[in-house]
Amino acid sequence: MGSVSLVTIMLRDLLDHFTAAEIGSALTQAGLPQPGQVQPNPLPETSLLSYRIIDNHRSHIYHRPDCPNYSQVALQNRVEFNNTTEAEAAGYRRAGNCP
Repeated sequence: MGSVSLVTIMLRDLLDHFTAAEIGSALTQAGLPQPGQVQPNPLPETSLLSYRIIDNHRSHIYHRPDCPNYSQVALQNRVEFNNTTEAEAAGYRRAGNCP
């Protein structure tokens, strides 16, 4: 799919049918972040251990669930680990935009 993410394609399709304000309002009502908005994770670090670490096998960079690009790693590039220790042992490094 190149540099265009599935989310971008979906947003373009939505904009064909709804205004950006209508989409933003629906996202807010559903408790979801606006496109491009980073949501801080209010949970302590230990609570993240129940979530998988997503790695990009092309870049060898991993993303924790509290990282802004966690869900944006292309499916065909994903490798998952149970924790950061496993990811780092396999040669992956933390994404630079992770808190």
